[in-house]
Amino acid sequence: MIDLRFDAPESEFLEGHHPGKCPGLSESTDFCNYLTNGADLCAQAHEPEWQSFMRCMYEYSMYGHDNNTLNGDFDARLGDCARPTLTSYTPTELRSCTYGAEGAALRAESTAKFLTTSYATIEKYDVWVEINGVKVLAPSDTSPRDEWVARVITHVCAAYTGPLPAACNSGIVV
Repeated sequence: MIDLRFDAPESEFLEGHHPGKCPGLSESTDFCNYLTNGADLCAQAHEPEWQSFMRCMYEYSMYGHDNNTLNGDFDARLGDCARPTLTSYTPTELRSCTYGAEGAALRAESTAKFLTTSYATIEKYDVWVEINGVKVLAPSDTSPRDEWVARVITHVCAAYTGPLPAACNSGIVV
């Protein structure tokens, strides 16, 4: 098994890279990207199936800022992802956490963690994973990330203990 955890920083670089605003939802930020991170962190803290929720949210934003539908109607998209994926955490609870003090605190904790790592000096990479101490950096642009996904799978499979999942043999992301 592998213990997977999501963390995301907040920085001026990211605000320029992901400038979409979602005003009026939270007192702590208007940046849609940060609200998305907060929603993911809230789901991770309270929902056993948080990865399914996170995947849904990222499907709205995978194709760069101009095509990110979270920027247009964040709250509706949050509900669209929460309803089918959350099993023990209600959309109302998720919204309360995402837009409130708990979401802001989870984002601050995640940023603080980032600032204590060597990633804080890698400004151009805002997407990465670390697997057993190995940094697997994504392309710094919004190009397709198929090659990066394959590298992530390779590192995950190398670190995995126990019977390997099918993705380790076929390259399929599960």
